Parts: sequence; C-alpha cells; structure tokens
Amino acid sequence: MITTNPVRAFLNIIKYPDLRLNNTGKNIYDNRIQIQGQGLEDFIKDSFANTFDADENVKKEKYAKFFKYQGSSNHPPDIILNNSDAVEIKKNKRVLSNIALNSSWPRSKLYKNDSKIKKSVKKFVGDIGIDVLYIIGTIEKKTDIKRIFFIYGDCFVSDTNHYIADYKKISNLIKNSISELPYGSNEETNELGRLNNIDLLQRTNLRIRGMYELISPSKAICLKYNYQGI
Repeated sequence: MITTNPVRAFLNIIKYPDLRLNNTGKNIYDNRIQIQGQGLEDFIKDSFANTFDADENVKKEKYAKFFKYQGSSNHPPDIILNNSDAVEIKKNKRVLSNIALNSSWPRSKLYKNDSKIKKSVKKFVGDIGIDVLYIIGTIEKKTDIKRIFFIYGDCFVSDTNHYIADYKKISNLIKNSISELPYGSNEETNELGRLNNIDLLQRTNLRIRGMYELISPSKAICLKYNYQGI
C-alpha cells in the first residue's frame, strides 16, 4: 500500500514555488470548469500525492494509489488517506473570516454511526473511528493562497460524540417548535424540519436546514491569547 501523510503534504507545499490555484482548468473526473473550492481541493490532493505539475492521467493514477476515498460533493470527508486520516478541505476569503461547513457539523473524529457519511465511507472508518484533519486555505484575489492551516479536529473542535448529543438536543428543540407552527403540515425529514403547503394555494413547501460555520484557526488563536497582530 502506497501511503502519504500531512508532513509530506506540508513539505511538498513548501517546496512548490507557485501558490496559486488553477481555476481555469477542468476537473479530471467530470470535465466541469473548476470553482475556487474545487481548485483548493485539487491543490491539497496534489500536495499529498506530489502531483502539482503532473498531467491529468498521472494525477488520476496517483490519487487512486494515495487515497482510499476521494470524496463526494454532498458528504464528508473530502478524502481519506491510505492507512491514515479523513481530510476536510475548507476555504475562507480572509484570515479571520468564518469557515462555512454548510449542513455538516464539525468533527474531531469520523465514526461509522455518523448519519452524514455515505455507506461507502463507513467501511473505512472501523469501530474506533479515524481522525479528522482540517486543512483550511485562505484564498485572496480568487486564486492566491495566503495561508494554509493543517489542524486536527481534536485540537480545534468539540469531541464528536459529545457534539452529536448536543446537536440532537438542539435539533429536537427546533423540530418541536416547528411542529407547533400554525402553518402547513409537518413531514418527517432528516433536516431540521419541513412544512408542506404553507401558502393559501397549498403549492409551497418550506425546508429548514442546519447550516454550520466554524471560526478560523487564526481567530481562535487571537481570542485565546488576546493577540491582534494577524
């Protein structure tokens, strides 16, 4: 088994002279024009596989060797390294701006009872779970990488098991409140809530989703040490 690790990725980034994203290229999997987030994801994959200047066929081959999972657009994680961590790749526009996690809560570890991960991922997680590594890139002028953080979830966010318990409490409180609203009809859903037929003509449905944000590592450091130099 060919393996890689965060230290190798970090060193490959240091050695690579061009810290800009290629946002005009095409995704090697679906040939759609890359968006900025995809550009950062590909950059980080290249850092682990050391394929910055490789052609698309070589990248595809190396990715398959270094990663046992290469992500899904709507489910965490973005990649799983062979014999190692689950990696979540996130971007922000400013060093101190919050990081959008969308409908996926923050994690210290990835467990197979996680309702947000796909069945194809659960076989890699095992009974004790795997560590989650957050890689956060600050992108300026759409393509320039100003800063990259490698930070493990257990150093940065609440313990996953405790958080999920709290999330369920909060989620149930929200769902119960929604069920008491005198509008439309409730429908069972995996989201926070769903109300059908909320308008007079009964043609409009309302979906309520949880959208999460995480403060940046830089901001967490500033708050902890009352530092204002960033």
